[in-house]
Amino acid sequence: MTNPESPVPKGTVLIADDERTLRMLMKRAVERDGYESVDVSNGQDCLDHCQLKLPDLILLDAMMPKMGGFECCQRLKQQFGQNCPPILIITTLQDSDSIERAFEMGAEDFITKPIHWGVLRQRIRRLIEAHRATQALQRSLAREHQLSQKLSLQVLEERRLASQLELTNRQLEAANSRLEALANLDGLTQIANRRAFDEQLREQWQRGAQDRTYLSLLIADIDCFKPFNDTYGHQAGDDCLRRVARVISETICRPEDLVARYGGEEFVAVLPQTGREGALAVAQRTLEAVRRLQIPHETSQCGDRVTLSLGVASVIPDPQLTGDDLLKCADRALYLAKTQGRDRVHVASETSLQSDSSKNNPNCQ
Repeated sequence: MTNPESPVPKGTVLIADDERTLRMLMKRAVERDGYESVDVSNGQDCLDHCQLKLPDLILLDAMMPKMGGFECCQRLKQQFGQNCPPILIITTLQDSDSIERAFEMGAEDFITKPIHWGVLRQRIRRLIEAHRATQALQRSLAREHQLSQKLSLQVLEERRLASQLELTNRQLEAANSRLEALANLDGLTQIANRRAFDEQLREQWQRGAQDRTYLSLLIADIDCFKPFNDTYGHQAGDDCLRRVARVISETICRPEDLVARYGGEEFVAVLPQTGREGALAVAQRTLEAVRRLQIPHETSQCGDRVTLSLGVASVIPDPQLTGDDLLKCADRALYLAKTQGRDRVHVASETSLQSDSSKNNPNCQ
């Protein structure tokens, strides 16, 4: 029997992992934060439990017997749709393909083993809070939509009801705009997220191909960010990300440009109608702006302050290429900036983009 004086649980976390010891550790961690927990050892048992009762969040190991985490995640999203709780993939795989696959299957976030328990607890809290806020907004939208339908049936009978319907529709539009903004915003830095970047790159690629104008991409990575977190703590790391995001947004500020957080400590910028020289100038201003922040970083390998490495790529979009080719080219330039000593800009050459795409493209800079 439940003790009437026991605190009300903050929610339920379903843990799916085939390692019993790790399950017990995660179970203890979430229960210490006031959540109830249910644990299973494979993806099929996770699906079976969700059919009986949906939890508030699912911790899902990527590699399990019977059914792996990626397949389980995809089936949960297909079966429960908008009602599916947020899913956090846990994996030992750290390559970009595995991370990309987790997001393609519908996961809201991921964390790698060995688990940093403080980071895991913060992500659980944030995902549950964001999911509940979204559900509350959806319920509000549903109620307002029902009211709108009811008023529309009476609009010809009473003038007052027509005015009320117009007001309700305006509120619905505003709520939809807020929801759309939330879906395209990075919660930590309050700049555009990867979803917004992908959409902008696709749109600007099509526009550049139609108008035959240059399109440039910048990829920036905070140098030695893991040692920064290890030295100063994750709260200081979050504050560093926010400050860097803000100064990049203030530096790259044309209305047609987009600055987004690409993931972790990486940022990207889409620069329409900008060739190689213009993109290089923007990248250099961004590099200097972050230097001027003078954020201490005593464990950096390239100085005692926080710095950036940037990769730049420019091209006139061509039907034989895609925006992903340009992104890979900029990413390779970023890699070269890092291998050359960090705290610098590397601009991709024409040969770089041709090498990535394996196609002839005379318009690359």
